[in-house]
Amino acid sequence: MELAVVFVEISTHPERCEKAGRIVTQNLILDALTLLAQTVKEHGGKTVKTTEDQLLCIFPNAWKSVQSACQMQLAIFQDPKYARVDMALKIGSHFGEGTLSKDSISGEVLGVARKLRESARTGQLLITQEIRKHIPFVFGLSLRKAGQLILPDKLKQIVLFEALWNASESDNTILSAI
Repeated sequence: MELAVVFVEISTHPERCEKAGRIVTQNLILDALTLLAQTVKEHGGKTVKTTEDQLLCIFPNAWKSVQSACQMQLAIFQDPKYARVDMALKIGSHFGEGTLSKDSISGEVLGVARKLRESARTGQLLITQEIRKHIPFVFGLSLRKAGQLILPDKLKQIVLFEALWNASESDNTILSAI
C-alpha cells in the first residue's frame, strides 16, 4: 500500500540539559512526544511507534504528512519551555510502498524516511521528490533542493528537498513553485 512515513527525532543541547537536570529534560521530551503525537492525529495520521526521543508515524497521503511535519517543527520552535534545553526536531519524510502491520512498518518507504531523518540537521525537515509531487501549489510551501540520497542496494537515486517551515529561513535559493 502507498503511504507517507514521517520519522522524527528530538534533539537537545547536552549542556543545557545538564543545567536543567535529567528529570526536567525527560519530562520536556515526554511532553514534546505527546504534543507531536497529537499533531499527527490532528492531521489524519497514526503514530506507529515512539521511543525515548523518536516518533514514527504514517499518513494516508503525502500532503498531510508535510502539513503535520511543518506544524511539529513550529510547535517546538515557538514554545519557550522547549528552549530551556535547546530542543529541535530532525524530520525525514517519504511517500511510497510499504507494509503496515499492527505495530510496525516495513518496506523501502521506512528505510528512506529513516535515512532522511539521520541526514537532517536539527530544525530541518527533509522530504523526497515523491512527497514533493503531492504538495498542492496553492499551499505555498517553500522548498530548497537538498541533494540526493543514493540507495546502493537498489542502485537508485532519490532527489531530496528541504521544506522551509520557518519563514525566517527564506532566501533567494528557495524554489517555491517547484
